[in-house]
Amino acid sequence: MVTCPNCGAMVSRAEEVVQAARFKEAYARSQATPASGLAVRYQSHLYQILGSLGRGAHSDVYLGQRLGPGGERVTIKLARPGHEPGRLAQEASVLRSLMEADPTGGVLASQHLPQVEGVGSSEGPFGLGQELLLLRHPTGFWGTLSDVLHLNPRGIDPKHAVWMWRRMLGALGFVHDRNWVHTDLAPEHLLVHPQDHGIRIIGWGHAQVRVEAPKDLLSQPTVTRDLVQSAWSTRAVLSGMADASSIPSHVPDPLADLLHRCCEDLAWCATQTAQSLDHLLKEASRQAYGPPTFIPFIPEA
Repeated sequence: MVTCPNCGAMVSRAEEVVQAARFKEAYARSQATPASGLAVRYQSHLYQILGSLGRGAHSDVYLGQRLGPGGERVTIKLARPGHEPGRLAQEASVLRSLMEADPTGGVLASQHLPQVEGVGSSEGPFGLGQELLLLRHPTGFWGTLSDVLHLNPRGIDPKHAVWMWRRMLGALGFVHDRNWVHTDLAPEHLLVHPQDHGIRIIGWGHAQVRVEAPKDLLSQPTVTRDLVQSAWSTRAVLSGMADASSIPSHVPDPLADLLHRCCEDLAWCATQTAQSLDHLLKEASRQAYGPPTFIPFIPEA
């Protein structure tokens, strides 16, 4: 019989109870640095590097797992030496501002945006001293639209492009309503959830407070810039590795007309919001395909 030091309860040894010695051994193993040395320490936690997720403009991105009980998985962004310092801290600040501005307590924000776990300087045998950003790793997200393009050089079915564009606009509507703009909505910054038909926007290092009366619709942080870039990304996944500035001929006219106008007519696009454009897209899809139906999306197909 032993006494629990926390609650004072008497605990007896039985087959159903983990023996203290074995628990201590298991706990020590969970805290040990991996033999490969591929781990980073942030504050009091050690995170094992499980693999590479990609390479951004300023940082390398990895899948990591916190060592210890629970083993939470995270996305680890490590700034590369020589790149602009503070970029990851800026990204964390933007995401936290958007989370705090969510009247639902972060529920809506968590559907559209990465969630910050921590930001600071990395320690440990891997990435020592580099700027680090930890994000909660989203389950079910397969890769980016860039990965989709790589596996679909002839482009994707326009039916899939409809829901992808609509999910982008849903996220942008949330962001714009809180006076922020992303400004860099390229395919590599759009994560895809094939099973649930989801899109999550990543890469918030260049996000800025929106400009209400811009001198230039594209070079300044405007709602129009985000909307046009969402259309460009949609056109890119439709075109595949072909000319990304053209819309394939098999795209139905209602959808092709809306996409062309949003890509090319800045004055018209400046009159739109994410919500109004989504309404137009929904109507174009209805004209092209009829009532909405769920069509499974397999990125590798």
